[in-house]
This record gives sequence, C-alpha cells and structure tokens, in this order.
Amino acid sequence: MKRKWKVACIFASALLLLFLAGCKFDDSLPENPIKFHTGTFTNPNNADNQYQSIEYNGRTYISYDGTQKGSLTKEVVGPCLGYIVQDGEEDPNDRVYLLKEDPDANYLMEYYVGGEMMPTFFLRATDTVGQDIPTPSCIEPYTAEYYNRCHKEIPSFVSYWE
Repeated sequence: MKRKWKVACIFASALLLLFLAGCKFDDSLPENPIKFHTGTFTNPNNADNQYQSIEYNGRTYISYDGTQKGSLTKEVVGPCLGYIVQDGEEDPNDRVYLLKEDPDANYLMEYYVGGEMMPTFFLRATDTVGQDIPTPSCIEPYTAEYYNRCHKEIPSFVSYWE
C-alpha cells in the first residue's frame, strides 16, 4: 500500500510540474536583446519628483503604481525585449517584456529571472499620463486608500500617476 501511495505521489508531482512548466511564459532573451540603460525622468509639474526611467521606441517609461495580479503565463506575457543596464552594470536577468493585452505598448513588465522572491514591476509610458487607457489584467492598480496611507506616512510622497 505504501508503494502505491509513493508512486501516486510521484506521478501527481510530475504532472503538476509539467502543467506549471506549460503555463509559464517564455523568459528567454532574444537573439539581439535591447540594453535598457536607465535614466532619470523629472516630473514636469514638480522638479523635486524624479523617477528611474527607460526608453523604448521613442517613449519614456517609469514605474507604474500597481502590483502583479494573478499568474504570469504565456497568455499574458509577451516576448522579452532585453534587459536593464543600471549605472553601467549589465544584469541580463533583469528583463523587460511586452504584455500581450497591450498592443500599443503603453505598459512594459520588468521581471527578474531566477529571483522568485523579487517583485515584478510594471512600467508605463509617461506620454499616457492623464489618459484613460486600458490596464492589462495582470496589473492591479493601487487604490486611493494606498495613496492616502502613503501621504500619511510620507507627507512628501507624490505619485506621477495620481
């Protein structure tokens, strides 16, 4: 009886691994990856607010105020574009991806390959501020409650997206 239970557990584990492997998005680097050199974006309405930025297709992207919602699957995450270069340091594991639900590339995703404990970041093109654009389903935008808490804890806190 123990042997049958052991075999059943091993079989179930193998099936689960196959299922999970089939759902994960392709995190491989393209043949000629873009090296996204970080820059600084200054809020045109408040010079005291600066954000780390990257450029893609003539657009500037900065961190978007939201978190990952749901699983990052091949149905959600598009191809990898390249990786981040910060202060001259290349990190081929800190990768930038397109999102399939966003054909206009208003959002990008920054994901650290091999860093399961690292958060996923979403970037939004700065030329979309003030526009009502669709947010991909994998992004949970921060709420007014979040901003109120931030302002209470850090009175100088300002989000570019508020």
